[in-house]
Amino acid sequence: ATDDNRPAGVIEVERKFSFGEGSEEKLRQAGAVCKGEASFHDVYYDTEDFVLTLADHWLRRREGKWELKCPPASRDQASLVEQYVELEREADILKQLAAILKVKADTVDETVRSARCEPFCNFQTDRKTYTLDGGFKIDLDQTDFGFRVGEIELICQKQDDVPGALRRID
Repeated sequence: ATDDNRPAGVIEVERKFSFGEGSEEKLRQAGAVCKGEASFHDVYYDTEDFVLTLADHWLRRREGKWELKCPPASRDQASLVEQYVELEREADILKQLAAILKVKADTVDETVRSARCEPFCNFQTDRKTYTLDGGFKIDLDQTDFGFRVGEIELICQKQDDVPGALRRID
């Protein structure tokens, strides 16, 4: 999930879930409020030998803008809840990519070319976003190839807040 007003390097604590007919009604009954709908196009990039994905780094171009999801400095390995830092500022993305890909460049485009990253996944997503009291954000996504996934998310400003967020989501 992307929010341009979000500070760089916050930690997304999220759990994915499957959803089907009736899920939106259950959300509304639980007090969730639909905040909007959006469609976007994602292209994911990696090297031929998948250096980024094997390091749990997800480089994508969403609607033409580079984003990188990567693990936080420390992560609760016992939790089933996913924890990622989502980077949107080019300088932050470049620093992280340089460490993983061992390539130094002035732009993400140059890094992608130098490291010979190629698209490996390309799709359109329709998203409905709900909020729920307590700071929860719930996205319901459906892709153009029929895959559906929901995501419940809390945003943490610092690593110390993650354990509490994990308990709340679980």
